[in-house]
Amino acid sequence: MKILENIFNVNLYLNKENIDIRNKEPLRDPWVQNYIPELYITSERINKGVADIIEKVLMGNCVCSIIGDFKSGKTYLSKLLAEGFRQSLHEYCSYNKFYVIFLTPDNFPERYSLSNFMRIISQEVLGKYYQSKEKIIVELKKHISEENALLIIFIDNFTKESLLQILSDSLKLTKLLKNHYSCIFSCNRPDYEHCAQSLEQRFASTCTSSFHIPTFDLEQATKLLQTRLNYAYMKSNIEISSIFNSDVIEKAWIYSDGNPWILLALFSDSFGYAKSVGANKVTEKHLDKVRSLFSRKKFIGDLDDGGDKFLIQQALNEFPNRERQVCEYLLYKDATAKEITKHLYGDIKAQEYRTKYMGTKSFIRRLRDKNMIVIKGKRGRALLFGINPNLKAYLQEKKV
Repeated sequence: MKILENIFNVNLYLNKENIDIRNKEPLRDPWVQNYIPELYITSERINKGVADIIEKVLMGNCVCSIIGDFKSGKTYLSKLLAEGFRQSLHEYCSYNKFYVIFLTPDNFPERYSLSNFMRIISQEVLGKYYQSKEKIIVELKKHISEENALLIIFIDNFTKESLLQILSDSLKLTKLLKNHYSCIFSCNRPDYEHCAQSLEQRFASTCTSSFHIPTFDLEQATKLLQTRLNYAYMKSNIEISSIFNSDVIEKAWIYSDGNPWILLALFSDSFGYAKSVGANKVTEKHLDKVRSLFSRKKFIGDLDDGGDKFLIQQALNEFPNRERQVCEYLLYKDATAKEITKHLYGDIKAQEYRTKYMGTKSFIRRLRDKNMIVIKGKRGRALLFGINPNLKAYLQEKKV
């Protein structure tokens, strides 16, 4: 399937059996953080924005931006576009060849530098390694001109300072590789404004397309829950009302301000809490309980840099649902394993409680083995998720 022609119109090909699912266990976790076939971010405005990005990219001298709230789907949209460009962008223009490179902080294990940036491009486009960035530029200009090629680079998930550096270098490339280079970067609004202010006129004259990912409306929030439940129970059209009261969906949407990550977190925790107290349907009572238990801030902790907060939350999202809930609780409150167990599972039988308690206690002890550190802060313990040694050292220095 061609993504550009069918973007955000994916269907779930699941069984259509009609059964009572109120007391049945889901076959798969409906709240997984990995992307599943769903309309995660979709609207007519999204589709028009995608078309505008494509039009500007094909000009060959553009730096485009995808701006969105925390966990709004920026990375998801960028990855879809990158894959779609590789598949069929050639059908929309006169370039003979395309090179699509997707860059994240993982491409720069130590730190970002122009030399490393150019070497990555050299290996992807030229298939050669050059020590000198000047030599790379000379060979690159010659190659893409002879091939009539367009180089497109996606920049995703960088901290604002690293993003500023890489954008500054990208702006230079738009002039050096005129009509043969375009760049698409994704970030939140504060980071975008930081870069725009720092780069001033160069940024304003070259960044010809800025697309803002809209928040969810109530209909989209309901569709998101629908697709998650369809996925979990492996059915084509689950009756949501058999699992969630309708007022729960609207209330969760209001609490989330249309942010899909917060919305899913509310659905996940209220679903789990309802199950723990023996209820076969999620009600407002369950939603209010978990809403007061876990903070729903879009940024975590006292860190100043939004990029670092994003990385920390990304690491947390890799955990299974229950372990993630333990971590979320510890992020905002210095609590014992006993207190956490009681909040997560409610009043349960003594034998079952002991099993749950020992599991929670064991997990907290294993935090260090999961590439985490625990630091005593002003408000209690703070979990710091070490994405890499440099980030961990940086966070420790700040003494959160």
